[in-house]
Amino acid sequence: QLAKGLVEIDGKWVTKDEKFRHDQLAKGLVEYQGQWLTKDEAFRRTQLAKGLVEVKGEWLTKDEKFRHDQLAKGLVEYNGQWVKPDEKYRHEQQAKGLVEYKGQWVTPAEKLRQEQLAKGLVEYKGEWLTKEQAFRRAQTDKGLVEVNGEWLTKAEQFRREQLAKGLVEYQGKWVKP
Repeated sequence: QLAKGLVEIDGKWVTKDEKFRHDQLAKGLVEYQGQWLTKDEAFRRTQLAKGLVEVKGEWLTKDEKFRHDQLAKGLVEYNGQWVKPDEKYRHEQQAKGLVEYKGQWVTPAEKLRQEQLAKGLVEYKGEWLTKEQAFRRAQTDKGLVEVNGEWLTKAEQFRREQLAKGLVEYQGKWVKP
């Protein structure tokens, strides 16, 4: 058998190529694309051939690796884009119709209210007025009139006008004394 170029392994006669293969397998190697590699290296090359990348011992698709990298940068996904968490929060608040005012997210109406209050204005019946204007409107709405800086009912105004003319009230009528 030796003359035929055969060698003996475990009582069997095999070719030198078969012996070489047997020896490689005995070392724990595997054949991969015509090369003898460790199982780990053959697995690594198989994964790479599939387009996968290794990240901390885990095999990921390129999309998964991109996602992993974005998360590692502290970014979050919002509407198909990678943004900072505070930017995502800003977009979410704006989507709710809120606006940022002095570091807080409020409705546009609340922003207007806070701006008017900061100017010293007050709201009276849906209108923003100075405190004096609001007071005057409230007095007028009560039916009062201003006479020489004093707020009077129309009846009291009439009574004072009659007295100023020198009239007196007698049995429910204004007459000359």
